[in-house]
Amino acid sequence: MWVLDQAEQLFRLFRKVKAEDKEGAKDFARGAAKVLSRYPAEVVSSVCGIDGLPREYDWPPTIKQIADACDKRLGSIVREREREVQRQRQLGAR
Repeated sequence: MWVLDQAEQLFRLFRKVKAEDKEGAKDFARGAAKVLSRYPAEVVSSVCGIDGLPREYDWPPTIKQIADACDKRLGSIVREREREVQRQRQLGAR
């Protein structure tokens, strides 16, 4: 049954993954990949890099922590770009 499969997937994603639990690690990686695939490469690279999630959280992060980190980084990038557009407008108005 599809709903049962979805519920099982959900619970697999919530448990802590141990190194020896290869199937659990695969399930978690699939879930993390689904989250990461929703963001631009710039966000994913930043979040997955050494100064991203590995520096902020004990390992492994939860799916929520991954999504939150991506949202935070995306917001940062958007604000940086908006500031740059504003600076360019100000320079053009002079």
